[in-house]
This record gives sequence, C-alpha cells and structure tokens, in this order.
Amino acid sequence: MLIKNRDFVIIGLQQWFTVVGSTCKNIAQEFAKNNRVLYVDLPMDRKTALQAKTDPNLAAHLEIVRSGKNDIRKISDNLWNLRPKSMAESINWLPSTTLFSWFNRVNNKRLACDIQEAITQLGFRDIILFNDNDIFRGFYFPELLRPDKYVYLYRDFIIGVDYWKKHGETLEPQHIAKADVAVANTPGYRTFA
Repeated sequence: MLIKNRDFVIIGLQQWFTVVGSTCKNIAQEFAKNNRVLYVDLPMDRKTALQAKTDPNLAAHLEIVRSGKNDIRKISDNLWNLRPKSMAESINWLPSTTLFSWFNRVNNKRLACDIQEAITQLGFRDIILFNDNDIFRGFYFPELLRPDKYVYLYRDFIIGVDYWKKHGETLEPQHIAKADVAVANTPGYRTFA
C-alpha cells in the first residue's frame, strides 16, 4: 500500500548534512515522492556546541541557536530540512533514569516547540510522525506533537552501545509501546518492535 498526499515529520539519529549514506534520509526522500516531508536534524546540545569551532556544519547550526530562529531549508519539491533553534541539555551522564527522564522531557518540549513552529509555517496537518530509532529525543513526542499516527522504526540494536544502554534498556520498550506502529528492518528485530 502506497501512502499518498500526507504530511510526514521524520526524526532520527542522522543530520541531513551527513555525507555518508543514511537510511533515514533515504526514507525521507522516498516518502517525499508522494507526500510532504519535514526532516528534523538533531538539536544542538551543549557538549556538541563546544566542538562547533572545528566543524563548519556544527558552527552553522550553533549560529541558528544563537539567532533564536529555526532554519527550514527546502531540499526538493516535497522535502524540507529543519535545523532547530533549541539547545538541548547534555544529560546522558545522569545516573538515574528517572532524573534523566525528567530532563529528557524538557529537551523534548524544546524540540517539539521548534517542530510545531515549522509544521505551522509549512501548513502541515494531521502529521505522520516517523521516528528512525531515536529512543530519547522522540520519547515524549506522541504526547507533545499529537500526531495522527506515530511510527517507530527499530533499525539498529543501539542499546548494545553503552551510551544508549544506560537509559535505553528501560526507555526503549516504553517508547515502542507508545507507537501506533512499530516496524523493524530485519526479522531478528521483530521481537523488540
């Protein structure tokens, strides 16, 4: 079944400016053939902001944060890229998942406001929110953005990596349970999604 004439918001773990191949970008381009798509870059976080001097893409994003204005760039006829103006707090170091979740909600609210502003500016309605394996940044989006449908793609076993494992072992099953549809890109992941 081909989905046509819908509005998608896509979040994931890859920035649009990523030069290597990206499943998330490829999905966005496929959806954009028959739908309008807003591809959301990761928000700048405080730790990454410290590295902005050595990376021109990060420096450009930091300027967006400083300006206080979202950067929405048209990529093609039906595809836009949002570089959000919000600054996310670097919180993964927190020892407690409960405390992490409280601050994560703050980060999610900031980014959701940027996304909602872009959705309004572009005239998107009844969005389908597509999350490409971003456990943390999209955790509260079903409640905050109230999409028509929420799809979670379980693409990689990211909780096998220490950074994601710390809070992800607890949060990922909860996140998947929030989705209207959870899909996996390989049969081995079906038990997780």
